[in-house]
Amino acid sequence: MKYLLLVLISSIFLSGCNSDSTELMSQTLDFVFPKTNKEVIINSKAPVDVVLLPDYGNVLVTKTGKPLYVKSGDTSSVSTCYDDCSIAWPPLTVEFEGDVSGDYGVLTRNDGTLQVTRLGMPLYSYVPDKIRIVTGDGYKGIWSVVIVEE
Repeated sequence: MKYLLLVLISSIFLSGCNSDSTELMSQTLDFVFPKTNKEVIINSKAPVDVVLLPDYGNVLVTKTGKPLYVKSGDTSSVSTCYDDCSIAWPPLTVEFEGDVSGDYGVLTRNDGTLQVTRLGMPLYSYVPDKIRIVTGDGYKGIWSVVIVEE
Protein backbone atom coordinates (compact mmCIF):
# COMPACT_ATOMS: atom_id res chain seq x y z
CA MET A 1 0.00 0.00 0.00
CA LYS A 2 2.81 2.40 0.88
CA TYR A 3 4.52 1.56 -2.40
CA LEU A 4 1.30 2.17 -4.34
CA LEU A 5 0.80 5.54 -2.64
CA LEU A 6 4.42 6.50 -3.37
CA VAL A 7 4.02 5.54 -7.04
CA LEU A 8 0.76 7.51 -7.26
CA ILE A 9 2.29 10.63 -5.72
CA SER A 10 5.42 10.33 -7.87
CA SER A 11 3.37 10.00 -11.04
CA ILE A 12 1.36 13.07 -10.09
CA PHE A 13 4.51 15.13 -9.63
CA LEU A 14 6.04 13.81 -12.85
CA SER A 15 2.88 14.51 -14.84
CA GLY A 16 3.25 18.23 -14.28
CA CYS A 17 1.58 20.70 -12.01
CA ASN A 18 -1.76 21.30 -13.68
CA SER A 19 -4.82 21.86 -11.53
CA ASP A 20 -6.19 18.33 -12.12
CA SER A 21 -3.07 16.58 -10.77
CA THR A 22 -2.82 18.94 -7.79
CA GLU A 23 -6.47 18.29 -6.93
CA LEU A 24 -5.99 14.51 -7.23
CA MET A 25 -2.93 14.59 -4.96
CA SER A 26 -4.80 16.68 -2.37
CA GLN A 27 -7.77 14.32 -2.40
CA THR A 28 -5.49 11.28 -2.05
CA LEU A 29 -3.52 12.70 0.87
CA ASP A 30 -6.71 13.80 2.66
CA PHE A 31 -7.63 10.18 3.28
CA VAL A 32 -4.34 8.36 3.98
CA PHE A 33 -2.14 9.44 6.87
CA PRO A 34 1.04 7.70 8.04
CA LYS A 35 0.70 6.24 11.54
CA THR A 36 3.64 4.53 13.24
CA ASN A 37 4.76 1.66 10.96
CA LYS A 38 1.37 1.26 9.31
CA GLU A 39 -0.94 3.37 7.20
CA VAL A 40 -4.31 4.30 8.58
CA ILE A 41 -7.29 5.28 6.50
CA ILE A 42 -9.19 8.21 7.95
CA ASN A 43 -12.85 7.81 6.98
CA SER A 44 -13.60 11.50 7.11
CA LYS A 45 -12.56 14.71 5.53
CA ALA A 46 -11.20 17.55 7.61
CA PRO A 47 -8.30 20.00 7.27
CA VAL A 48 -6.04 17.83 9.44
CA ASP A 49 -3.27 15.24 9.27
CA VAL A 50 -1.76 12.83 11.79
CA VAL A 51 2.00 12.80 12.39
CA LEU A 52 4.24 10.78 14.68
CA LEU A 53 6.05 13.10 17.12
CA PRO A 54 8.72 12.14 19.67
CA ASP A 55 7.43 12.10 23.26
CA TYR A 56 3.79 12.28 22.10
CA GLY A 57 3.05 9.58 19.56
CA ASN A 58 0.46 10.22 16.84
CA VAL A 59 -0.60 13.87 17.03
CA LEU A 60 -3.35 15.64 15.11
CA VAL A 61 -1.94 18.59 13.14
CA THR A 62 -3.17 21.22 10.68
CA LYS A 63 -2.52 20.71 6.97
CA THR A 64 0.56 22.94 7.46
CA GLY A 65 1.86 20.67 10.26
CA LYS A 66 1.08 22.73 13.38
CA PRO A 67 -0.12 20.63 16.34
CA LEU A 68 -3.79 20.89 17.33
CA TYR A 69 -5.14 21.26 20.85
CA VAL A 70 -8.33 21.01 22.89
CA LYS A 71 -9.19 23.26 25.84
CA SER A 72 -10.80 22.15 29.08
CA GLY A 73 -14.10 23.94 29.62
CA ASP A 74 -15.13 23.64 25.96
CA THR A 75 -18.06 21.46 24.91
CA SER A 76 -19.35 20.21 21.57
CA SER A 77 -21.51 23.29 21.18
CA VAL A 78 -19.44 25.94 22.98
CA SER A 79 -15.96 27.34 22.51
CA THR A 80 -14.68 29.28 25.51
CA CYS A 81 -11.68 30.81 23.69
CA TYR A 82 -12.38 34.31 22.34
CA ASP A 83 -10.67 37.73 22.24
CA ASP A 84 -7.03 37.53 23.50
CA CYS A 85 -7.33 33.77 23.91
CA SER A 86 -8.22 33.25 20.23
CA ILE A 87 -5.29 35.43 19.16
CA ALA A 88 -2.81 33.08 20.87
CA TRP A 89 -4.92 29.96 20.24
CA PRO A 90 -6.55 30.40 16.82
CA PRO A 91 -9.53 28.11 16.24
CA LEU A 92 -9.30 25.67 13.33
CA THR A 93 -12.07 26.78 11.00
CA VAL A 94 -13.69 25.71 7.74
CA GLU A 95 -15.85 27.59 5.30
CA PHE A 96 -18.70 25.05 5.06
CA GLU A 97 -20.13 22.34 7.34
CA GLY A 98 -19.68 19.85 4.51
CA ASP A 99 -15.90 20.38 4.73
CA VAL A 100 -15.76 17.84 7.59
CA SER A 101 -17.20 14.39 8.26
CA GLY A 102 -16.69 11.26 10.35
CA ASP A 103 -15.19 12.02 13.77
CA TYR A 104 -15.15 15.71 12.82
CA GLY A 105 -17.91 18.27 13.06
CA VAL A 106 -18.31 22.01 13.41
CA LEU A 107 -19.68 24.47 15.90
CA THR A 108 -20.68 28.02 15.12
CA ARG A 109 -18.57 30.57 16.99
CA ASN A 110 -19.92 33.91 18.26
CA ASP A 111 -18.55 35.64 15.15
CA GLY A 112 -20.33 33.18 12.84
CA THR A 113 -17.23 31.22 11.77
CA LEU A 114 -17.37 27.43 11.78
CA GLN A 115 -14.85 25.85 14.14
CA VAL A 116 -13.78 22.26 13.53
CA THR A 117 -14.41 19.76 16.32
CA ARG A 118 -13.04 16.25 16.78
CA LEU A 119 -15.18 13.86 18.78
CA GLY A 120 -17.16 16.93 19.84
CA MET A 121 -14.22 18.99 21.12
CA PRO A 122 -13.28 22.29 19.40
CA LEU A 123 -9.76 22.32 17.87
CA TYR A 124 -7.14 25.08 18.12
CA SER A 125 -3.55 25.67 17.08
CA TYR A 126 -1.04 27.62 19.19
CA VAL A 127 0.80 30.58 17.65
CA PRO A 128 4.26 29.89 19.20
CA ASP A 129 4.28 26.30 17.86
CA LYS A 130 6.38 25.50 14.82
CA ILE A 131 5.70 22.78 12.27
CA ARG A 132 5.62 19.45 14.13
CA ILE A 133 6.81 21.06 17.40
CA VAL A 134 4.51 21.00 20.44
CA THR A 135 4.99 23.84 22.95
CA GLY A 136 1.46 24.39 24.32
CA ASP A 137 0.65 21.00 25.82
CA GLY A 138 -0.34 21.47 29.46
CA TYR A 139 -0.29 25.29 29.22
CA LYS A 140 -2.02 26.73 32.33
CA GLY A 141 -3.32 23.22 32.99
CA ILE A 142 -6.13 23.63 30.45
CA TRP A 143 -4.61 22.94 27.01
CA SER A 144 -3.92 19.44 25.69
CA VAL A 145 -2.38 18.41 22.41
CA VAL A 146 -4.65 15.99 20.52
CA ILE A 147 -3.15 12.50 20.51
CA VAL A 148 -4.72 10.00 18.12
CA GLU A 149 -4.92 6.50 19.61
CA GLU A 150 -4.62 3.37 17.47
